[in-house]
Amino acid sequence: MDLFEDTRFRKLSEEANNRNGIHGQIDQLHEEIGELMVAIRHHNRGKATLDDVLEEVCDLEQMILSVTRAFGIKAWELNAMRRKKLDKFEDYLVMARAEDFALKAHAGQTYGNYTYDFHLRSVVSVLRSHGVTDTSLLASGWLHDVVEDTDFSVDDIEKSFGSKVAKLVYAVTDEPGKSRKERKAKTYSKIRGNKDATILKLADRCANLLYSLETDNKDMLSMYRKEHAEFSKQLKEGLLISDTEQELWDRVDGFFVTSELD
Repeated sequence: MDLFEDTRFRKLSEEANNRNGIHGQIDQLHEEIGELMVAIRHHNRGKATLDDVLEEVCDLEQMILSVTRAFGIKAWELNAMRRKKLDKFEDYLVMARAEDFALKAHAGQTYGNYTYDFHLRSVVSVLRSHGVTDTSLLASGWLHDVVEDTDFSVDDIEKSFGSKVAKLVYAVTDEPGKSRKERKAKTYSKIRGNKDATILKLADRCANLLYSLETDNKDMLSMYRKEHAEFSKQLKEGLLISDTEQELWDRVDGFFVTSELD
């Protein structure tokens, strides 16, 4: 039963709202929140039963929905917001699982003088700083090196996070080769034309370049400088570029015109 649309509840909430007014209902809502918190604390200390907590949960639910009605919110508006918040809740859990998975997979690995999660956090941060909100792409920021650098497979990623994330991780995972140049050449074809994979790879490159500058790692900077022309040719030339891609390309290109690299 959806309490918000229940006929009996609607009549009772209208009577309560008329009797107490919106401010009185809000005061009552505050009291119900406090009573639920007390019940939870007492339960944790063995002084209240689970039924006591459930009773307070139901009281609070009724007050929340009653106040919602007092503000004139319609059932369709409430349901639309419920779906939106459920999506956000799911996105939060996907990101939390991706972080946990990556931290366990890369346990014991290092990135320079840092634990490996330093690099993964940096990639996700770069993505967010350029307006990326797609959960699959952000989760792939955490997972992008798992297949390349650990014993987990693309199938493992797909089982835990679905085909979209698995395809992104696969796209940016280096193919086997005798040299870095050969591995990159084989991998570019997987990334090319896949806008999300390109965005992920650019965020990865940007994070690596930021670290190189911050630590004054001249060897790392020199390697990326030598690769940049081919990197750009393979992943940018002749392709339609989205606004997010362009922002990231501008940022990555900018590393090779600044005097800091000289």
